[in-house]
Amino acid sequence: MQVILKKPIYLGGTDVGRVGHPATVDEMRGRELIKKGYASAPQASGETPPAPPEKTATPPKATKPTAKK
Repeated sequence: MQVILKKPIYLGGTDVGRVGHPATVDEMRGRELIKKGYASAPQASGETPPAPPEKTATPPKATKPTAKK
């Protein structure tokens, strides 16, 4: 399985690849790396990368009602 590394990965004491470059790992380890966020699945040719999420204004925090004395 080909993955794009987001962090340096070492298997058996050897460096698998550089960050941002594709690396070949077995299927189970590739899915584990993607799930943990250490790697991403490569884009198929012709696909456009997903757009980054838009930043939305955060709603103001709700305040707790205070007890009246």
